[in-house]
Amino acid sequence: MVALGLGGLAVPGAARAAEDDKLNERVSAAACQPRLASDRSKLTWNGVDWRFTTGETGEVFLECPVYTPWTDEDSGNRIIEELRMWYIDTSGDLTDASVKVELRRIAPPSLTSVLVGTVLSDNNSNTSPTTFATALNNLAMVDAQYFLVVRLFRQGTNRTVTFRGVSFFEAP
Repeated sequence: MVALGLGGLAVPGAARAAEDDKLNERVSAAACQPRLASDRSKLTWNGVDWRFTTGETGEVFLECPVYTPWTDEDSGNRIIEELRMWYIDTSGDLTDASVKVELRRIAPPSLTSVLVGTVLSDNNSNTSPTTFATALNNLAMVDAQYFLVVRLFRQGTNRTVTFRGVSFFEAP
């Protein structure tokens, strides 16, 4: 991330053009970390996605930071229309395995975690590597700390459940 940012400084015109583009922010699964040591012991990172280690079942959680670049510092917010999850859930829309992503924020004055949007693999019948999105109804991303809570679940070892990341799309 730092290398990309410094590269943008070397070419001011390119950096400014990127700032003017509508937000298509991506958070790779590489940015995510298991919430607990017990979650880490059930997961494997393969360089592309987080997945259950062979023979493991249950429920595990990842947490991921979200960077929200602001193109208009005066307005202080971005209007986001979609949260898209990149994943595999070989159970499709069955409930014996799933991937769930929650977009959350923490903002003053309460500093409590607030659910902003959710996308769940059980709402999609696709069983191969795919993406699935949920509308955020033109969510105003205000100046706050945003993060993802990712839940991977499987009851049996015959299901493949992986998390590859998310994308946010700004309203036109």
